[in-house]
Amino acid sequence: MVDKSEPEVLFAVEEGIAAIALNRPKVGNCINRELADGLVKALARAADDASVKAVVLKGNGKFFCTGGDIPRLTELKGVAAGHDEIANTGKAIRLIASMPKPVVAMVHGMVAGAGFGFALASDFVVSEKNTKFMSAFSKIGLVSDCATAFHLVKLLGRQRAKEILMLSEQTEAEALYRMGLINRLVDENELERETRKIAKQLTGMPPLSLRLTKEFVNNCDNMSLEQALSWEESAQTLCLGTEDFVEGTSAFLEKRTPAFRGR
Repeated sequence: MVDKSEPEVLFAVEEGIAAIALNRPKVGNCINRELADGLVKALARAADDASVKAVVLKGNGKFFCTGGDIPRLTELKGVAAGHDEIANTGKAIRLIASMPKPVVAMVHGMVAGAGFGFALASDFVVSEKNTKFMSAFSKIGLVSDCATAFHLVKLLGRQRAKEILMLSEQTEAEALYRMGLINRLVDENELERETRKIAKQLTGMPPLSLRLTKEFVNNCDNMSLEQALSWEESAQTLCLGTEDFVEGTSAFLEKRTPAFRGR
């Protein structure tokens, strides 16, 4: 029996950091409808909360996320039910990618299936050295979801993406770190500290600059050079007119730490 005394997703805000925890530890934080709904609500809440400057996505227990709840998936009847289930989880990916705040995935243990998709969609990934990653989809007769293939192709290219997705072999965190999919690779006792260090650093950065940079980087692949230069001109002009730009340049010239206020 799964303990229902706590919700499937926990949400807390401290010092400008929203911590969103997947909370089905007894089943590897596998994704059922309640967890998917809770994650979507938590991400939307973080996006809308003006006090939140950065988001940390983590999993309670031994694993970050082991993917979909297979027993539940086998119970889905009909095309409409299957489509609704997958589309609902996909909302979380859209929120991670589109929210105007950076999302840091703090991963450990096993990262599989849709959990792999959550990590790839995040802006930063901090991982324990002994973490294992696996797409897993082909092992149960499915194609990847949660934009896993989309991000793997963009980050690694088609050949490497096919290898990871089709063979569904476990991949060590060290290998993904060398490929550039992981930002920080740390010992087990350093995971929380390093993740919070990055998130705290992000909370001290100018929000508009971070939002526009995330938006730009996420859309660069779809832009021509001329479109990119045009976007930069508009975004930079907007930033030049902010109080944060004045504060940042003043702090630089005065050799002090800037105090950005989001204006």
